[in-house]
Amino acid sequence: MSIALPEDQCLDPAIRPGPDEPDVEVTAREPLSRRVFDCCPTCGDPATTEEHVPPRRLGGVKMTRTCEPYNGRLGSLVEPDLIDWLEDAITRPYLRSPGLQGRRSLGRVLFRATPDGIPVFLVDSSHPDVEVMLQSGSLELEAGRADRNLYSIAAGRTNLRLVVVAAGLEPLDRRDAPSANAPSGWASFAE
Repeated sequence: MSIALPEDQCLDPAIRPGPDEPDVEVTAREPLSRRVFDCCPTCGDPATTEEHVPPRRLGGVKMTRTCEPYNGRLGSLVEPDLIDWLEDAITRPYLRSPGLQGRRSLGRVLFRATPDGIPVFLVDSSHPDVEVMLQSGSLELEAGRADRNLYSIAAGRTNLRLVVVAAGLEPLDRRDAPSANAPSGWASFAE
């Protein structure tokens, strides 16, 4: 998620693994093929919407179908925090500046650093006061980071989709579930 600048310079994500963190090797085993189910692989309800795996904003493609509550409502709730976490974005940013009363919303802010470690904030805002505030030379930034609970749910949700598509796990119709103790929506591996 680095940004290339002229003269072979770049802005890297400001928060990176430490020097003692081990490298992780990732090996692609095989391309995934689209698998479409009549029932949502998570809950067993009718699968009515196309599901991008991983999320579309991360380059995902339509790989399967899920129910509207799982795809639309849950995805809209958790995926923005996953994107913000992966892109090292600052969430819910507001600026205050002397000479302007109140705070102004910045939209989305990416946190980067120069090769020398100098922090750089890339601001995406259309608020007319933001440019004036940025040029004032004195700012107060109020912001948060991506919600760990939400991006963890989104990452788990994406991993579940990958397993379903890769393994071709058939969801159970809720009426056919073998017992109340069986996981909702999944065929038993013991069968």
